[in-house]
Amino acid sequence: MKYLVKFTNQFKKDLKLAKKQNKNLDKLFEVVNIIADGGTLDARYLIL
Repeated sequence: MKYLVKFTNQFKKDLKLAKKQNKNLDKLFEVVNIIADGGTLDARYLIL
């Protein structure tokens, strides 16, 4: 099942902050794409 991803204002603010902090945005969009395609995330994406 595919999902439609809506980039809300809060997401845009968080993305802007992540860019400012020099975070790796490739990983973020990889996770978003996996979730949007209806997949499950691997354990490596868990934050403990």
